[in-house]
Amino acid sequence: MADIEKSKGGLGGAPVWGLVAGAGALVTAAGAGLVGIREHMLTRNSPATPESMLTLGRPTWRGTVESDDGLGLSVVERGFQTAPVTIVFTHGYCQRKDTWCLQSHHFRRAFGDEARLLFWDQRGHGDSGDPESEACTIAHTAADLAAIIRERVPAGRIFLVGHSMGGMTVMAFAARYPELMERVSGVALLSTASRGLDKGGIPQMMLGPIGNALTRTAKSLPELANQLRVLARAGGVPLIRGGSFGDQRVANGLVKLNERMINDTSSTTIVNFFGALQLHDESDGVAALEGVPGIVLSGDRDRMIPYGRAVDIIEEWPDARLIRAAGAGHMVQLEQPKLVNESIETLVREHWPV
Repeated sequence: MADIEKSKGGLGGAPVWGLVAGAGALVTAAGAGLVGIREHMLTRNSPATPESMLTLGRPTWRGTVESDDGLGLSVVERGFQTAPVTIVFTHGYCQRKDTWCLQSHHFRRAFGDEARLLFWDQRGHGDSGDPESEACTIAHTAADLAAIIRERVPAGRIFLVGHSMGGMTVMAFAARYPELMERVSGVALLSTASRGLDKGGIPQMMLGPIGNALTRTAKSLPELANQLRVLARAGGVPLIRGGSFGDQRVANGLVKLNERMINDTSSTTIVNFFGALQLHDESDGVAALEGVPGIVLSGDRDRMIPYGRAVDIIEEWPDARLIRAAGAGHMVQLEQPKLVNESIETLVREHWPV
């Protein structure tokens, strides 16, 4: 404890524990600011979601794929490798593959064995391995996606779906792996940004000077990350709920699923990917999508990645269609699954291989 108390970090050499206190105040204030949204959204009359719908469903194959740097990447598939089409779903920051539960059930019904569904956990998330801090980058997650496609989807046409950080992974993949993109028939980007994540919304608040100082300090003192985690939990439940969803009624089961995914994400992963999200710029990835049909779908009440970031992508990717989810927040695939499912299904059917 004495060594920690002597440590300096953050802005102007501010004491470490001063930064911790500041972080606690920041999270608590943010949570308080969104508590009204949370209570308005989660009324006593919130609809119920059957427990069976909160999982991906029975897998056809479950296993791991080794990343280029030796991590085990958890993969679940529904459908068979003989299917002419594979839809690959990539989740976002502090999530896991279960975030696609409602899409899994919909597309299994819609396509049966004609399309294989592939869900995977990004490095440091869910059941995948934990990387070193320097390997927590969007370039690495793009390489992971490439490794999975090479091993599990060696043939056939592919549709890529990415949410939030998963969308960034897909864009980075497009720029770095043109030989694999030749088999991609369509791309769906949900609630994501090609760059400028520190501009607007909750990330602007968290990715400022205090956030940077806390990230640097936590990386040098891993035990501090756990203290920050405790503070975040104390004030963060309203932040999670209010920041994840719009002001519509959302089934409590879906809200709790979202909270579990966030709470189950390790402090190390949260801290190590923090800087990557601030610095990412996938402009080259958007350019690489030229000629690829797609959709860019975002909620107009997304407080994590504002709707304007979707507009920015569309301006650089004329082959895509912009879809506005009225009233939806960041977790649009859980909040407005009908719109998301129908939009992706339309993309797949319109560009189904002949």
